[in-house]
Amino acid sequence: MNAPAILYNGGVIYDFADDRTVWERTLPLADAKAVMERMLRHYPGIGAEIYPKGWDVPFLVNRNEVTARHFRVEGFEERPDPVPPEPWNKILFAWEPARLNDITPMLPELMGAAEMEWIRSDDKYLELLPKNSTKGHALDELVRLIGIDPAKSIALGDHLNDLEMLRRAGVGVAVANAHPELRAAASHHGKHHEEHAVADVIAWLEQHLRQGM
Repeated sequence: MNAPAILYNGGVIYDFADDRTVWERTLPLADAKAVMERMLRHYPGIGAEIYPKGWDVPFLVNRNEVTARHFRVEGFEERPDPVPPEPWNKILFAWEPARLNDITPMLPELMGAAEMEWIRSDDKYLELLPKNSTKGHALDELVRLIGIDPAKSIALGDHLNDLEMLRRAGVGVAVANAHPELRAAASHHGKHHEEHAVADVIAWLEQHLRQGM
């Protein structure tokens, strides 16, 4: 890959070739802390992980079974210092899907007057991101940085954190097992994410280009 990558669900664009961050947004700290405090006060069983700027491992603020599984699957180690450095790229809240579904109607109240983004990145994960830092916003910035026509961009996704990106891409592709809202918004549908979905889209694109010649 020779183009920068979108990370943190749209909060960071990182150039791995040059080993540098080329674009980044961080949470308004006082507002983020207040939202997290309200969340943990109302829902003490929810897991919470903080992702500080420049750190590749999150800080565990509130543990539950879902965060324990997340740390185990990703190979994260809990840090002996529980106080995360500042600023923060995002906060990830983790709980069983049904519990997060119950919280969803309360998100505007939990946010209050703060201006940030709620993103459901997985059935088990709810993320608090800086305002205007979805993957769609990051895609807009990425195509500007590398100087390509946005209409020639292709985005591939499976969950709601990909929705804004699919809407803004020239071609938005939803995998076969994507969230229903993603499938409804997509302009093309691909294979299941475990069935070489990226290779399938590349093959479709190559065929499309050949037919257009």
